Formats: sequence, C-alpha cells, structure tokens
Amino acid sequence: MRYVLIVIASVSILIAACGNQDQNSASTTGAVDGKDLYNKKCGICHGRDGKLMASGAPDLTVSKMEKQGIVQIITMGKGNMPPHKETLTTTEIAAIADHVITLRSPQ
Repeated sequence: MRYVLIVIASVSILIAACGNQDQNSASTTGAVDGKDLYNKKCGICHGRDGKLMASGAPDLTVSKMEKQGIVQIITMGKGNMPPHKETLTTTEIAAIADHVITLRSPQ
C-alpha cells in the first residue's frame, strides 16, 4: 500500500511540474527562449542534456524525429508525458522543438 502511495505522489509531482505555467518565457525582445522553456517544462524528465530518461522519457540525443513530430508530441503528449496544448503557445512549443533538435548527438 505504501508503494502505491509513493508512486501516486511521484506521478502527481511530475504532472504538476510538467504542467507548470510560466508566463515569463518571452525575453524583453519578445523572442521565446526555447532552451529556457525546455529546462523548465521538460528537463525534469528528459534532463537538461536530453539524456535523463526519467519516468519513461526517451533519450532525446538519439532521436531522429523531424520537428513536426516533436511539435505533435509536445502539443498532444505521449505515454507518461502530458499534453501542453493548454499550457504553452504554438510559438513556445515550436521553440522547445527547435531546442530539442539541438540536443541531438553529432552524427
């Protein structure tokens, strides 16, 4: 029973962290900082370097997915990852997707 409560608490914390809204994601120039948003919204499971793989998150450094697919997953969610269509703008999602692509290991 204690294990079940720990798992439920852990999942709740992860969902809350991934869904945390931050209205200050745009810089003073109005540009969206995809790296900063990624670190705030995605880093808890994927890690700042994309290799953490917590809660079933994939290693983003080996992904070959195109930007459109990344945007779709950020928007709609997948597996344990919640959708961000209600918490991020399309511009913010695109900026995060651009940053995710930069995490890839050189070929």
